[in-house]
Amino acid sequence: MRSLVKYGECRATQYRHQIVEIPPISPIVIEHRLHQLTCTGGCGSKTRAKLPEDVNQSDYGVRVVALVALLSGVYRNSQRMVQSAMQEVFGISISLGTVNRLRLEASNAVATCVDEAKLYIQKANIVGADETSFNQGNIHGFNPEQRKAWLWVAVTPLVTFFEIALSRCTQGAKNLLGENFGGILNSDRHGAYNWVDLERRQLCWAHLRREFIKISERTGVSAELGTALVKQLELLFELWHRVRDGTLSRGEFVELVQEIRSLRHLQRDYPASLYIFHSSRLGPLAHDTIAGIVERAGKLAGLLFPIHAHMLRHGTGYYLANRGIDTRTIQNYLGHKNIQHTVRYTELASTKFQGLWDD
Repeated sequence: MRSLVKYGECRATQYRHQIVEIPPISPIVIEHRLHQLTCTGGCGSKTRAKLPEDVNQSDYGVRVVALVALLSGVYRNSQRMVQSAMQEVFGISISLGTVNRLRLEASNAVATCVDEAKLYIQKANIVGADETSFNQGNIHGFNPEQRKAWLWVAVTPLVTFFEIALSRCTQGAKNLLGENFGGILNSDRHGAYNWVDLERRQLCWAHLRREFIKISERTGVSAELGTALVKQLELLFELWHRVRDGTLSRGEFVELVQEIRSLRHLQRDYPASLYIFHSSRLGPLAHDTIAGIVERAGKLAGLLFPIHAHMLRHGTGYYLANRGIDTRTIQNYLGHKNIQHTVRYTELASTKFQGLWDD
């Protein structure tokens, strides 16, 4: 740190060098002495005073309990690591059983707050849920069969709630979200969530992306379908990121993803078909068949020049360019590897120089 001090016409520079240090840590032991009397009248019974109500009945204060919970929960240390840290850093010697007992004491102390957080989750309008497994011992005595445990999580913009259960079944999901959950659930395709109505389900896009990639890594038609799904997903999120950074309006976003939504509706209406248009054998249309259909449509429309299928792509490109859509978005939409193939549409756009001289 530097400061300037003025001496007459001269200025002297002072440098300050600061060192941060931790003072020696030594535990504070508070001893309560309770008076005790023994009856000398013949019965020999003993009477001892009671601790005040504001005194913790355990052998450790609230700061020790909180520290053990912090090292165990937030910093994810094992019981032996917590035991070692308490001894080496704070000079407090505790057994492994005491570490677990203090954990339970901290858990019971915040039980009311946890219940309030869970109730908030169950009444939320939108909740994201997931679960993951881990090996759970029986130190606390609640898992005598040494079963695998599951960490359930429910997320909202304000509250994130975690819960450990020994099951991944439907009852676990209902216990997390509540039997009467009425919000929108964002989750993966795990069957434990199927009791929530489809109208209130949003599948997690991260899980869907993994599924689409798996499908694209297969062979044959599955590979083509998976690759198309991955491209549609990438386009969707590129557009969504533009909405988030303000370069694309929500109205334009809705219009651009209308095709994706239409494909989804077709998939719902015709779940047995892998194609939008298929042949009489339920296979994909051949390139020559598509070309013939487009050529015949041009003749029926009375156009005076030959029509081919690729003109549909050109027409889409020119349409998007005239609507003011940027070149990169058009490139991704049409699937061009080289942007030079896309520039031709923006070069002829009627809005290319619009707005340059509005003043």
